[in-house]
Amino acid sequence: MKKRKPIVFVWLTLVALAGIWLSTMSGCSQVDPEIGSDFFDEVSFELVTWDTLTMEMSTVQLDSVITNAPVRLLVGEAVQEDLGEMSAETYFQLGGDVLTDFPTGSRFDYSRVTMTLYFDDYYYGDTTKLMTLEVQELSEDLELDEDGYLYNSSSFGTKTDFSGQPIIYGTTSFYPKPTQKDSIEIDLLTERGLEIFNFLADGEIAASDFKDYLKGFKIVSKDAHCILGFTISPSLKIYYDDRSDEDSEEQTLEFNTSVDDIYFNHLVASTYNEAFLTLDSEDRLSSELTNNQSYVQSGIGRAVRIDLPHIRNILSGDDELLLDKVELVLMIENEIPEETYMLQNLSVYRVDKNNDFLAVYDLPYTLSVDSEYGYGRSYTIDITDFVEEQIALNTVINEDGILLRFETEQFFGTLDHLILADQHSDKEKSIIKLNVVKIKQ
Repeated sequence: MKKRKPIVFVWLTLVALAGIWLSTMSGCSQVDPEIGSDFFDEVSFELVTWDTLTMEMSTVQLDSVITNAPVRLLVGEAVQEDLGEMSAETYFQLGGDVLTDFPTGSRFDYSRVTMTLYFDDYYYGDTTKLMTLEVQELSEDLELDEDGYLYNSSSFGTKTDFSGQPIIYGTTSFYPKPTQKDSIEIDLLTERGLEIFNFLADGEIAASDFKDYLKGFKIVSKDAHCILGFTISPSLKIYYDDRSDEDSEEQTLEFNTSVDDIYFNHLVASTYNEAFLTLDSEDRLSSELTNNQSYVQSGIGRAVRIDLPHIRNILSGDDELLLDKVELVLMIENEIPEETYMLQNLSVYRVDKNNDFLAVYDLPYTLSVDSEYGYGRSYTIDITDFVEEQIALNTVINEDGILLRFETEQFFGTLDHLILADQHSDKEKSIIKLNVVKIKQ
């Protein structure tokens, strides 16, 4: 980070020593302390604060979000009043490395097959309503794109019946909350399990052969209530009996994901606001078109962009003005207090006019929450470094902006959202606070 001009630190120290109390008022406020002349030979200072500067806020759509090898598998559908419907489907391979030591011969009898998914405690939406999961089997090989990734928009075909509808190999319904379980086990079609068992009974099977035969699975849900998170370790279990041992308990063959397996989330949003439909990676959807609000939406790549088009004009060309501090105070309008936990991990970037990333900031910011009701929430972000960089640029118009999104793990592995009010909101308004020191001869 850049160092502040020494005179600013001297001035702040003098203010502290003199015990002068400075309060920020709407618009522009000035304090004219006499202490300056005692130390600097007829030179005194004013601390000037503006909080009515222009701040343009918009929602931007980042390029496709990488979703292969995520921190969790996401399944379900949910509705958010402003953002519309969101759906999550997960795809994964199973098999591990080389498969050996499977039971062979007539003494072993196949029993049943199940798919087990393990909860990881993440959820988005209403968890109190009945949720139904469906297991489908892939008809296409899971392969990464040429760039080595898969994205929220990636998808692969599944096996279908004679009418072209996906074959449902297993289904289950349950209430996500409250639950005392750490996993859910779904019974799959008995005949398909027998086919897999007989394939394995041929002897030693290479992982590549197994994946050619069983390409993978897709888990979906058609209930528009909740999106659930599961660990990245789903399990296919094939149960069988050993007829040569009357006292033998039911045996299990278990297949999990390995480091060589591909798994990813397919995430889709269908919005009620037509303004979102044509939003691409270089556009900015002004908060004026979205009810004076802008949105971060993890998983599908929405972020909030903030532009300060006139900030350079205030300070450039005036040697008597020294920058002290610039802060954004952004009001959060998420309605559910319980969502406060997901607001803790904010990332701040500098981007150019096309929303391409130029730098990531380690900026000081605080999250303020009304301790009694959970509302009245706001971010205060120190953007002094960003403003100093913009002032140093030899440009007439400042075209760089600040981009806000959740941190990487949360951004790629959730559908969490953030709603920020702009300067013209009917509720609490966001502001930019500019503090400068004015030299008086």
